[in-house]
Amino acid sequence: MPFKSAVAVGLSFCFSLPVQAASPTDTKWLGQIPQMATKPEDWNRLLPELASREMYFGAIATARDMLNFFSDLPSKELAYAAIIKFVDLGYPYSTRADFIPGDLDPSGHDDFSQNYTLYKGIINHNKKMEKWAEYYFSKIDKDSLPKYLFFRATEAYANGQPLDAIQWLNKALAQTSGAESMSLAHKEARTLARIQYELGQYEKSLEIYQTFLLKLNPIMPSDWIEAAWNLYQLKRFPEALGVLYNLESKSTGSAIQLEKYVLRGLIYREYCSVGATDQLIRSFDKEFATTISGIKMGEPLSNYPQLINLEHPEAQEYRQYTQTIAQLQTESKKIGGLPEKVRALATYVYQSETTMLTRGRQYYEDRALAALAKHLVILGESLKFLKFDVARERFNPDRVFAEPPIEALQLVENVEDKNFRLNWLQWGDFWRDERALYQGVVKKKCDL
Repeated sequence: MPFKSAVAVGLSFCFSLPVQAASPTDTKWLGQIPQMATKPEDWNRLLPELASREMYFGAIATARDMLNFFSDLPSKELAYAAIIKFVDLGYPYSTRADFIPGDLDPSGHDDFSQNYTLYKGIINHNKKMEKWAEYYFSKIDKDSLPKYLFFRATEAYANGQPLDAIQWLNKALAQTSGAESMSLAHKEARTLARIQYELGQYEKSLEIYQTFLLKLNPIMPSDWIEAAWNLYQLKRFPEALGVLYNLESKSTGSAIQLEKYVLRGLIYREYCSVGATDQLIRSFDKEFATTISGIKMGEPLSNYPQLINLEHPEAQEYRQYTQTIAQLQTESKKIGGLPEKVRALATYVYQSETTMLTRGRQYYEDRALAALAKHLVILGESLKFLKFDVARERFNPDRVFAEPPIEALQLVENVEDKNFRLNWLQWGDFWRDERALYQGVVKKKCDL
């Protein structure tokens, strides 16, 4: 399927500082805390300062170090409260491992207690420790906690019960409100749209993108792809091409969505447009010819940083490390604006975390770059053969004997009542409020 499967509440990776051996003959490894970082109160001051300045990746690293270094209750509660807050704000990576060693036992109905207890329940459920999972779940407000309803939805989906998953998602969305729950609302809506797509409910799925997900700021680029797949399945090909045009904007970031070439190729095949396919191949070659040539010549893949920006499931861990390092480097430029008492500790956090992640990324680098290179080369070769497939489609009996399409492209096109649609060609970037109105222009060439 073109979409990723529905995603559960993210809770997975844990980064910790490298440790040093106590002595050559000792088989135990001990973490050494620098002298300047031994006081919990210094960390307790640093964490809120980072959060208030939106230095979230450094704050996550700080919270994890606090959990590794200290066992006092105030430090643990502050660290876990911060991690929960950053997840709610939209921290993009999983934090599951951070909660595994947690030994708190809050029993209140405040947000911290409910969220911490829920995460502990999910962890025990995933480890097949159902008695412990039920112990934690029994302490939360199941009917009014949207995260728990979302968890039940993803469990139903994983168990092959998509209709039940939709019911749970609708309940979760009904309970999700407030600016602090915006990230969760995005996950719930996106998961619902993906399940509806898999069930063939393309109109319902598309409605979620058009009325919600594609109106967010910033927009997740993959949402344009997923909306375009719905339009493709509904045979609204000009609109699908228009949606894909949004991925050419400079505001979409550095990530490269190769899936757009696949979808455009399928649409051009529907139109039997060899000319448009030629243009697609030239566009692909212009962007990737140098990289593909280097790959085929056996040059080191690390010489081509363009590979790092490709979106592909086999490179998720590598991209996580790479993007986190980039975020830490960006945030580290703000350290000079922190209070003087916490600057040295902040410098230590950013330097040690960046060093550790850089080493960790090396573990994934060769495998990830090899997978990305293979994927890019195969796509390039597939596009070359696509041209023949598109040309052959003209002789498809279903098209030969089909009713001829009525096509017209006017500069000004009257629509319902006194409204009108303006058609024009445009290159370069564009305004945000136009994005949902674009349509691609491809003439049908299937008539012999």
